[in-house]
Amino acid sequence: QKECCLKKSAADQVAEMWTSLFGRENLEEWEKNTGQGLRDFCDGVWEYSWSGDATWHYGGGHVDCWCSGMVKIEVSDEEKVQREIATLLKENPFVSEEKIYDYYDDILGQMLDEGLEYYVTCEEYYEPVMEDYDGSFQDAAEKFCEKYGFSLVGCECDGDASDYEPDHDRYGW
Repeated sequence: QKECCLKKSAADQVAEMWTSLFGRENLEEWEKNTGQGLRDFCDGVWEYSWSGDATWHYGGGHVDCWCSGMVKIEVSDEEKVQREIATLLKENPFVSEEKIYDYYDDILGQMLDEGLEYYVTCEEYYEPVMEDYDGSFQDAAEKFCEKYGFSLVGCECDGDASDYEPDHDRYGW
């Protein structure tokens, strides 16, 4: 009461809340639930949906390319996953499986975006063939899995491209 400059009734309420929050029974429950989100995530099979686009430019024109895909994964190396999300777990040992999913969704999305951009723009003189992109998509998904401790359960994608279109506005036509 003196340390916190509280009246007796407020100090009693704070003390009751403190003992309730940090009582033996509650601490046992907290201990049991610590890391539950990680355990649930590691026990699940996760499906990630993605879509992206990129543009190939050549000779005063361009081809717009787009793709959408699905990657289904499961955890194969729990220690690798735990090391990767150590910061999340340190901030909140009760982090949910959905937050962990979102964390990996961002990483996988970025890898797939970069892979599509590279595929579309890597050949300066040849238009990309989006019907053939599924192999590159699967390679990117497999690299993600290997790097982050997952195994690939399923993977599919579908891509398409526009016809070559001149960049009239580029030259003021």
